[in-house]
Amino acid sequence: MTAIRKMWFFFVLLCFLFFAGLFLYLRMEHKHLLKMQQIAIQEKKISFEKVLKLNQRAIFVLANDYSYWDELVTAIKNEDVQWAWINIDSGIKTYQADAAWIYNMDFKRIYSVNKYADDRLKELPLDKSQIEQIFGAQALVHFYVQTPAGYLEIQGATVHSSDDSERKTPSQGYFFVAKLWDKEYLKTLSQLTDIEVSVIAPKDVAAVSSRADAFTVSVYDWRKAPLFTIVGVIKSDGIDHFQTHSRIFLKMFLVYTVMQMLFMLYFLRRLFRTPRNIS
Repeated sequence: MTAIRKMWFFFVLLCFLFFAGLFLYLRMEHKHLLKMQQIAIQEKKISFEKVLKLNQRAIFVLANDYSYWDELVTAIKNEDVQWAWINIDSGIKTYQADAAWIYNMDFKRIYSVNKYADDRLKELPLDKSQIEQIFGAQALVHFYVQTPAGYLEIQGATVHSSDDSERKTPSQGYFFVAKLWDKEYLKTLSQLTDIEVSVIAPKDVAAVSSRADAFTVSVYDWRKAPLFTIVGVIKSDGIDHFQTHSRIFLKMFLVYTVMQMLFMLYFLRRLFRTPRNIS
């Protein structure tokens, strides 16, 4: 093998080793970045679910506390709309609910109110047989429904007298309160959790599940069937900072390595081209 061929063989070998090392470095960094994203997503998902439960707590307290009340029992019996207007309207404002409904045992609407004054929310999209299925042996229920106005998160309770907080006596009616999952509420959730929150149909989940920067939470209707899916897209400053510094380091490493290889190539060419004195 001539000296020139040896030089080129040595140079190609160095190039191969360099690119092999670069490939291994990029692969390890990619795995590290994915691990960081998975941890960040898991933490954000846990945080989001906690906020969601806190928001659900407000409508639970309203439905629970107002539904064992002698005055509500009397209002249902007498169809007292004036009493409902005074007490229920103030209740949904206090507990930051968006709507409320009172029904008697025949599922006749006694009263309903929503803060949007939207006629599409006057009635729940349920009938008597469905309500009986929803409650079954339960006195307190939580579920979601779809309405012409949008998705509703509903907390329901059977109505009882003030001395029956455990709801052992027969029900005297039904009381429901709800949150509307509209753009305003999604924006509020986004601000509270520092996550971009949106909702999609269950059939569209596959397009989101492959994203490395997002998580999903399935939401079910009263039949326990998927109704919609919450999508949370995270923006991690830590990951962005790591990616930025990693790119800077990679660029510096590439420039340094290329310069070293060029210098070595130049040195080798000079070495093998320099005439040797024969003594």
